[in-house]
Amino acid sequence: MANRTAGRGEGLRPLAGGSLPLSVCPLDASSGDLRAALSEASLVIHCTPLGMRHGPDETRSPLPRSAFRSGQVAFDTVYTPEWTPFLREASRGGARAVGGLSMLVHQGAASFRLWTGVEPPLRVMFDAARGALGDR
Repeated sequence: MANRTAGRGEGLRPLAGGSLPLSVCPLDASSGDLRAALSEASLVIHCTPLGMRHGPDETRSPLPRSAFRSGQVAFDTVYTPEWTPFLREASRGGARAVGGLSMLVHQGAASFRLWTGVEPPLRVMFDAARGALGDR
């Protein structure tokens, strides 16, 4: 796990439980520890607000394209804009890029299904989310 603040990253360690091996390193693209971890990772998940519309820096990705490789999946929890700087860099680096909008819509769909017992209209939900977020 890479974190912008080392102490906060260490504080998240208990969430992994005792059976999951976890190392914490700085979220710094020049970090050798992070580069080593990324070279072995099959899944890279971005959970910072970087690249988010109206966030701290809408144009920046925490990782450059050289951090990614073919065969990886890069998932961004940011859902607006739908195509973030992180996803662009991941795609250019050869990874399969997956945006956060699918997570947002499928979470809503799961809630809809639980509360109503009705299968949700995913296409309608995606279109409504895109319209509400201005990503048509």
